[in-house]
Amino acid sequence: MDEIRNDTRVCNPLQTFCCGGRGEEVRLESTFCAGLCYRGRRGTRGGGGCCCCTCGCIPICIPVGCPECLSPCAARKTLYVENADVAVDIILKARDSAKIRLNVMER
Repeated sequence: MDEIRNDTRVCNPLQTFCCGGRGEEVRLESTFCAGLCYRGRRGTRGGGGCCCCTCGCIPICIPVGCPECLSPCAARKTLYVENADVAVDIILKARDSAKIRLNVMER
């Protein structure tokens, strides 16, 4: 995942108090084409293409504006945590540490 950010809604404590909520939001995404498309994940169905396409012939590029319910293959995930800033720091450090161990990133 290339982009990891705190995507908590504005006035989250007040909105949670009044309307309920699941916590602060951390967003993990993998984009390309100057941020216009999400990378697709290969599914387990059919011929190894996107999970939406059983033949594997459709390129795996999901427009950023496409809602999650229509694009289950998009490489994006939302996590709900107690403290999003701390969670983002932990995730970034873990990702960078893994890249260093795999010799994909310099120290």
